[in-house]
Amino acid sequence: MDRTGLQARFGLAGRVEFVDDPGGMVTARLMADEGTATVALYRGQVLTYQPVGGPPLLWASQAALKANRPPVHGGIPICWPWFGAHPSDPSKPLHGFVRERWWQVDSSGVNATGVWLQLSLSHDETTLALWPYAFRLTLTVTVGKHLEVALKITNLDAEAFVWSGALHSYFQVTDVTQCGIIGLEGVTYFDKVTHETHTQSGPVNIGAEIDRVYQGTTATCFLEDPVQGHTIRIAKQGSHSTVIWNPWHAKAEQIPDFADEASTSMICIETANALAATMMLAPDESHTMMAIIDRLEKK
Repeated sequence: MDRTGLQARFGLAGRVEFVDDPGGMVTARLMADEGTATVALYRGQVLTYQPVGGPPLLWASQAALKANRPPVHGGIPICWPWFGAHPSDPSKPLHGFVRERWWQVDSSGVNATGVWLQLSLSHDETTLALWPYAFRLTLTVTVGKHLEVALKITNLDAEAFVWSGALHSYFQVTDVTQCGIIGLEGVTYFDKVTHETHTQSGPVNIGAEIDRVYQGTTATCFLEDPVQGHTIRIAKQGSHSTVIWNPWHAKAEQIPDFADEASTSMICIETANALAATMMLAPDESHTMMAIIDRLEKK
């Protein structure tokens, strides 16, 4: 369905609008009294979120946003049905295949929580060639007092399947070296840079490449940005691991859509089920993984 058809069927005056972005792709704008967000229908990816009276909370590569071609580093990409490299076939797409698919708009509306948009993606011949299971994903994005991003996974296959994945959230910061992440104290993590396992002591601070999977945690994280004068709160549901990632300078230079300063102006805090938190779904079973993001002003 083209932009005009989407607007006629799912648009809501002053609340949900479908627009063509600079790359010629259709994007949905959600406009609540408390904030706004944009969602790319290709990839099912939240691109921006800005609460009223505050700065944008999500970081995104400006070069990638203008081109709007995969992968777009920034916003909240969806990693599924595997996180990272495929467990047995490195030729398959990194972080799964849903980031390279068109998602269908199912519905939109306004309720007590805010303005929402629901997208879905189901198996087809292309996905079955990469991963031989029938499935349905439902993505619900809600903007109100906070941003809610909920991914529901349903097994439509006759057999159980195992999956891992993440809501790969990129957060905008003024200077990541001045920030701290609270909420993971005492949690065991696997360091993918050093291939070692450690237990977190104190806040997570960033001054070099970081790629950690914190395991067995359902905790809320708080990203403290003293330069900006606020804290970003990242709560979650249906997630048993948290990933912290920043490529730092050397690796950022190898990523085409990262600007020179990108590695110090962003940090990923990902709502995930990965490594030991890989999940199995029986036929007809569903699981929902959700990130809830808001801004706390410094008092």
